[in-house]
Amino acid sequence: MPTNVYVQNELPVSVTVDTSVTPALSDKYWSNPSDPVSAPPGQPVEICWMDRDIGITNGDTWVFTSAASVGGSPVQMQEQVTGTAVSSIIAIQVTAAGRSTGWQDEGAALTFTAADNNTYQVVGKFVSASTYDNVIYTAIKL
Repeated sequence: MPTNVYVQNELPVSVTVDTSVTPALSDKYWSNPSDPVSAPPGQPVEICWMDRDIGITNGDTWVFTSAASVGGSPVQMQEQVTGTAVSSIIAIQVTAAGRSTGWQDEGAALTFTAADNNTYQVVGKFVSASTYDNVIYTAIKL
């Protein structure tokens, strides 16, 4: 069963999100978008999905990184998925402007001043879905 990852862009301009995974993971087990995804203001946009049961082996960890620019500053939204004997566990973190939330398993929020001297917040939260929660990151200007 997959976890879907979304960006909810509440900024006045579109945001382009480029996603990768380390170490390498077969695209049978994640969406592996070949091009960056455009997230226009308003509606949530799926940026990737990852299978939480198959391909994520017991004791191994993968980090999915979605990179964007907010206010002229690089932002990373990350999911860390670690395989267990029967499934996997997930944590998220947000990094920007030299700061990080660290890995969190109940949601993450980072407020930062970007290169344009405005203050922004990126909030990552888990949203109940079927077997596994989905992840949604919301970007707002404060």
